[in-house]
Amino acid sequence: MKKGGVGGHLYLSSMYRVRLTGAQREELKRMAHEPEVKPRTRDRLEMARLSDAGWSIPALLPIWG
Repeated sequence: MKKGGVGGHLYLSSMYRVRLTGAQREELKRMAHEPEVKPRTRDRLEMARLSDAGWSIPALLPIWG
């Protein structure tokens, strides 16, 4: 695997991508709005949602770097 860098972070060129079903998207949306969910968990749920929407890891780094 080839390594590259964005903003001082290393990433692997063959990156992971999340693909969700419609039911999984709805469950993720429901979970993200539950009051007892911790902020860090909300961030991870949003990362999964954006990955499913086609965002790459390098594109997400400036948001959560």
